[in-house]
Amino acid sequence: KCSEYNYSLVLMDIEMPVMDGYDATIMIRKINKDIPIIALTSNGTIEDINRTKSVGMNEHLLKPIDLDRLYSTFSKYMNVA
Repeated sequence: KCSEYNYSLVLMDIEMPVMDGYDATIMIRKINKDIPIIALTSNGTIEDINRTKSVGMNEHLLKPIDLDRLYSTFSKYMNVA
């Protein structure tokens, strides 16, 4: 479905019922290597952070979301002031 639309950024939950965020990211990276993918998760161990990076996610943000950090991450990847 993702390839049918033009997205600027993906907010990726890690724990989803059908496919986890890691597998979803791997599939997205096969069709789009450049789109920023931001992990949103309550999993914050070093292993979790390393795994998000290893599958191709650009950032790892913890829940509950810090809005200032979320906005600065958007700005970093979307050139938004």
